[in-house]
Amino acid sequence: MRRQGVSLLEVLVVLSLIAVLATVLLHRLAEVSQQARRVQLQMAAESTRIHAPLLFLRCGGALDPACWQAAQDPSQLARWRPADDPRAVPPPEAVTVLALLQSIARAAGLSASAEPGRAWRWEADGDRTLQVTLQDVPQCRFSLHWPGPEQPVRVQDVQTVCR
Repeated sequence: MRRQGVSLLEVLVVLSLIAVLATVLLHRLAEVSQQARRVQLQMAAESTRIHAPLLFLRCGGALDPACWQAAQDPSQLARWRPADDPRAVPPPEAVTVLALLQSIARAAGLSASAEPGRAWRWEADGDRTLQVTLQDVPQCRFSLHWPGPEQPVRVQDVQTVCR
């Protein structure tokens, strides 16, 4: 006996299979997205770990905004001077530790921007610590801390719960 068409039961079975497969796919995509944010945070923290000591070695432990700002513009690299160089520009009174920590974040490529997937948020945590957070993912963060003169900036408190 030949049938024509598709029964309602067959349509429901196919639709339920598609729904189950879509649920599994969406769950897997969420896991991959979380892993990608975690990797992005770890790469940013490592980049900052590399840039902070380099800037400390080049500019010294003093608040030298001219030297630290030159890190953000590769064309100014030839004009860098150590902090003890008499030709170094003395820091203005308005320079803060947080401004220098933000310079390190910028030098590491962590500028705050509206570009999707590349946006970072900076928040002060006291006067010597800067929290660097992935935009819209506050659990995904690390902090930059400067203990004081003649000590390098440290990357600490890396939180890799990036949900």
